Amino acid sequence: MSEYGFKKVLSLDEYASYFKDIDPVSLYKIWTKEYQNDHLIESAPRYNVLYDRVKAAFVVSDPVDWGLDIQVLCDILTSEGLPGGDNGHQPPLYFAAADLEYQSGSVGTQGQRCKLLDGNCSRNIVAYGYFILNDSKDLVIDDPIGPFVMKVGVDFAREPDAFLWRPTSGITCIEESVGSVIAWPADKVIMSMLNATQQRGY
Repeated sequence: MSEYGFKKVLSLDEYASYFKDIDPVSLYKIWTKEYQNDHLIESAPRYNVLYDRVKAAFVVSDPVDWGLDIQVLCDILTSEGLPGGDNGHQPPLYFAAADLEYQSGSVGTQGQRCKLLDGNCSRNIVAYGYFILNDSKDLVIDDPIGPFVMKVGVDFAREPDAFLWRPTSGITCIEESVGSVIAWPADKVIMSMLNATQQRGY
C-alpha cells in the first residue's frame, strides 16, 4: 500500500500482534503456529499503534485466519480506529476486487501447490498437494465434486491417519490418498503463493 502514497502501512497480522488479547480464541488455534513461525514479526512496533488511530482498512486478499481478521476489523471499525477505545466514527473500509461470490471462477493455476486443512473439524494441515480444478461438474471417481469443492492431487500425507473428507470404497484416510486425485472443501485448501518455477517442495 505504500506504493499508493500511504506513509504508515501495516499488515493485519503485524498490527494484531501488538495487542495481546485481541483474538479471544488464539489459544485454541494450534494450526496457526506454523504460519506464525514463518512470518516472524519484530517485537517493537514500527509505529505507535497503541495510540495512533487507524485511518482506513484495506481488504486486498482472502485471509488465512478468517476469525482473527474479522475480530480485528470489528474492533477497529467500532472504536474509531483504536481497538479497546470507545465507540466512535467508523474509519473507511475499502475492498479490492470485491467479489461477493466467494471463490468464483478459477482460484488457482492448474498444478499450483497447496496445503490441505483437516476437512472435518480442526485447522491442522493434513496433507500437501496440487490444485487441479474447481468446476462443480467435474468428476472424482465418477461423482461430481459439487459446489465449493476443489479437485486436488495429494503428494504427501502430513497426518497419515486423518480421515478423508469424502471417503471412497478403497480410500478412507489421507495416507491412502497419496498419489491420487481427491475432492476437498474449497475453504480448507490454502494455495501456495510461489510461482511455478519456485514450487519445489513445501
